[in-house]
Amino acid sequence: MGAAENAVVRSCMDQLQRLGVPHIRNNTGAQIIPAGPGQRRRFIKYGTAGWPDIIGVLPDGRFLAVECKAPDKLWGRKRKTDLSDAQKQVRYQLLKHQALYITAKSGHEMLDDLAGEGYFSDLLRKTVDHAR
Repeated sequence: MGAAENAVVRSCMDQLQRLGVPHIRNNTGAQIIPAGPGQRRRFIKYGTAGWPDIIGVLPDGRFLAVECKAPDKLWGRKRKTDLSDAQKQVRYQLLKHQALYITAKSGHEMLDDLAGEGYFSDLLRKTVDHAR
């Protein structure tokens, strides 16, 4: 994950914090633990591939999944903003169980999607009106 995507994750998490939505950052990756005296080095995997960057629970108890993507950039033949096959499979499973799955390129895009689903509409409208 690059700096641009990290900024999107941070922005989305800040907005969810502001709205009072319980959430966590869901990391996936691997790490090599160096060998200590008399030990072998170890390879540790954490998280599950395909799961979204942020998971949380909306006020009505609905599961929230937010996959953050950097603004459009080409990465080989594929856009970095495309979901991987593992992400598509997890998205399908979550939607099948009525989760709200959002793919966002900014915190504001995530807020728009939440408002479009009827969450925090009044609060978000007041925030936008106040900013004008």
